[in-house]
Amino acid sequence: MELFQSNYSIQTRNILSTTLSALSLRHSAISQNIANVDTPYYKRKEVLFENYLRRVLYDGPSVRSSRTDPRHAHFSTEVSKIKPAIFAEADTRYRNDGNNVDVDREMSIMAKNSLSYNAIVGFMQSMNQTVQGVLQAR
Repeated sequence: MELFQSNYSIQTRNILSTTLSALSLRHSAISQNIANVDTPYYKRKEVLFENYLRRVLYDGPSVRSSRTDPRHAHFSTEVSKIKPAIFAEADTRYRNDGNNVDVDREMSIMAKNSLSYNAIVGFMQSMNQTVQGVLQAR
């Protein structure tokens, strides 16, 4: 069936799946930050992903799919190669013991991360319901 073999459908699912993995990793990093709020010399961890995804999709990936309409998005086959980067934020310090975790900031980042995760899961469920509806109509 052409529906399941279209580049758009496969690419969209790859992007969403990769993004969910990165958001899950970010949630773990935030949880680790909160758990270590009182650990001396602990440096908060941060996960970078969105800029990597944006760079692959829009800023010159080596392979692009063909577009039949200028309103269509650019898609790359490199999405599956994107790996989120985890780094320790070592250049800040909030307390005398060298710890740089701000619980309020971490909680707001976690709330934003949870909203993004839930929105993507909802969108993927919607896509699956659409496919199921097409299959049941046959």
